[in-house]
Amino acid sequence: MDERAGTGKDGGEGTRPRRGAAAASLRLLVAAAIVGALGGLLGVVFRVAADALQERIVGPGPSIVEAAAALPWWRRLVTPATGALVAGLLIHVAAKRDTAFGIGDLMEVVTFRRRPIRVGPTIARIGAALSTIGSGGSVGREGPILQLGATAASLLGRAARFDARSLSILLAAGAASGFAAAYNAPLAGALFVMEAMLGNFAMDVFAATGTAAVAGTLVMRAFLGAQPVYDVPAILEGDAVSTVLAALPLGLLCGVVAVLFQRLLQRASGAFAALRLPAALVAALGGLLVGAIGILWPQVWGNGFAAVSELLHGRTPLFDRADLLAASVVVLFVVKPLATACSVGSGGQGGVFTPAMFLGAALGALVAAAIRQLPGVDAPPAALPIVGMAGLIAGIAHAPIAAVALLLELTRHAGLAAPLAVCAAASALTAKLLARDSLYTESLRKRGVAVDAGIEELALRQTLVGDLLERDVPVVAATTPLHEIAERFEREPVDLLYVVDERKVLQGVVTLHDVKEFLNRGAQPAGRAVIAVDAMRRPAALDPKSSLADVLDRFDEPDFDELPVVDAAGVLLGRVTRRDLLATLHLEVLGRPSLRAKFVIEGDPHPRYLELPRGFELARIPVTKALAGRRLGDTGLRRNHQLVVLAIVRSDPEIGEQRVAFDPDLKLEEGESLVVMGRREDLAAVRQSLAGPQRSEA
Repeated sequence: MDERAGTGKDGGEGTRPRRGAAAASLRLLVAAAIVGALGGLLGVVFRVAADALQERIVGPGPSIVEAAAALPWWRRLVTPATGALVAGLLIHVAAKRDTAFGIGDLMEVVTFRRRPIRVGPTIARIGAALSTIGSGGSVGREGPILQLGATAASLLGRAARFDARSLSILLAAGAASGFAAAYNAPLAGALFVMEAMLGNFAMDVFAATGTAAVAGTLVMRAFLGAQPVYDVPAILEGDAVSTVLAALPLGLLCGVVAVLFQRLLQRASGAFAALRLPAALVAALGGLLVGAIGILWPQVWGNGFAAVSELLHGRTPLFDRADLLAASVVVLFVVKPLATACSVGSGGQGGVFTPAMFLGAALGALVAAAIRQLPGVDAPPAALPIVGMAGLIAGIAHAPIAAVALLLELTRHAGLAAPLAVCAAASALTAKLLARDSLYTESLRKRGVAVDAGIEELALRQTLVGDLLERDVPVVAATTPLHEIAERFEREPVDLLYVVDERKVLQGVVTLHDVKEFLNRGAQPAGRAVIAVDAMRRPAALDPKSSLADVLDRFDEPDFDELPVVDAAGVLLGRVTRRDLLATLHLEVLGRPSLRAKFVIEGDPHPRYLELPRGFELARIPVTKALAGRRLGDTGLRRNHQLVVLAIVRSDPEIGEQRVAFDPDLKLEEGESLVVMGRREDLAAVRQSLAGPQRSEA
């Protein structure tokens, strides 16, 4: 039984729903802070583990690129392949078909809530990501760190029994904390999740994601320091005007390159999938190709951080000669995305955010080199590599606001805000013009996910007509005489009868109003008595597999407060009422429960909705120390507080949540909870006496 109940306005208690909503928001904010701290701590652990593993596998050095350059050629070839093979084996053994990993998959988890985050497969994929990154795979670290934050949020949200919308926001907050910890960028973490993942800037969403991002960043800084990610020269502050002038064409180029990079990753994934080899061998092949590229250009190893740092200081990543800067950038501009495509396309675990930033920096450096060739130009804008980084991020994620915030926080140069904004906006618009979906949403759309919708609309899309179906409906045969129908309306408290044939196929509906009008007119078909089919109408029928978003407009017809639900053969399955629909919207979209309780019966895929008496709620009461060890019949909940105990809920780490029927002799244990029904004031009194948190189900 999944009890959902609520408050609603009742007499002089109009402030209670507002107080309840405020308490729920505060509870979510506290949970977001906890999740943020956990996400930051897990991010620190992952970064330290990745660095330690890189040093162990590749060798010591200021960066993985320099460590790789010191290896003999054969080790450059086999090291990424070995790490990718181990990663593929980990996924095959522990994760198998569970693919809820990465930013795109997290978007589906957060918005549709249909794919749970499982701890075991997540740990396996984190291990696979460490193996890929530690052995030189051309991927970033942000994807696994986001996943760790979201997993922590999922565990806390389920333990605290948050409602569906709050759990989605908490999962987004966990992802924001991971992003912030990965880049030391709290504002960008919150904005990226809201702009690219949720498409929602509501106050409660920003409060939760912002709190989590700040908490994650503070924890990360406590362990790893507060210095900016990229150390950039101070000269960048003096060339803002020329940088703004160059930002627009650079942004247009970034949008084109972002789409090309997206297509490259897609083609690589398709090519590796077409091999039809075991996943571990495919991953090893991708790693082998990265190693082959690394024989000549070890700069492709890792996420590209070292090469970006070189470009920001005007140094050549490949050659020691300054006059070969453009040639050096061109080579890496080609081979780095190829290496990333090999790592990601073959199933390597990791992100593409930082490799994409390298592409943007390289493109900015090339544009600066081109400007240098123009007559009368002595000093091209030195900040174009940074501006290009924002442009590529905005292009692949369709998130210009987050891209600007990220580069401002990565560099701590507020004077670059104007060129960053121009470039990011131009890039995002260009990318959207060339490709409808971002790098993260394209695969979701192919799976049928409505990625253009926000979190509230998605709540409507995930709730199906069959979830609200009421099967016990009044029916009448198509040949029933009109006078019998009128007598039935007199006997039964119904305003509508469903007309069906002998196979229960829906023919139409007969309303009380229509019968009265028919009788008043005295009309009668020639030669026979009036029967149901003569007085019926045919309303629009609903498909049980349709979502609420698909059928909302069907309820615009004012003459019908309910609509029939039929299967593919037209057989009447039940009905959905406008009242049930509105109550569900109230709960799923606004997060405010109405005077209804939702019951899920074991073995029946369709929930049942029951309207409670006004002023009553279904709720959970935690078994605290005040109740633990006592017999249920001795608690006095019914005698002293007029609460009806419906079930006892126990949590088992192995088999999950279990419901136990009411038994007065059952001894209560701390950690259990009681499902009870009673008046709001009685529930409040019991909660206060037990000093336990409110556990109202939503």
